Amino acid sequence: MTKLMSAEFQKTGIRVNSIAPGYFPSEMTTKESDHRQKSQLPAEKVQEKGHVPAMRGGKEEEMGMTVVCISSSKAIDDC
Repeated sequence: MTKLMSAEFQKTGIRVNSIAPGYFPSEMTTKESDHRQKSQLPAEKVQEKGHVPAMRGGKEEEMGMTVVCISSSKAIDDC
């Protein structure tokens, strides 16, 4: 869908991005969360998953920095 929208909106000068975050702690990956809706992803769970290049779950800060970078008015090459 991102590629299709990108091709369509390119004519108007609108950039389309998407984020595919990988393995992050969430209710979907851990099947639970605490009272703040935060999930913990133990190292055993990451190893059990198998193909996780960083050998750890993602962090909120990493996702946040990605969102800020691609939504800024700066060129994508600067991120």
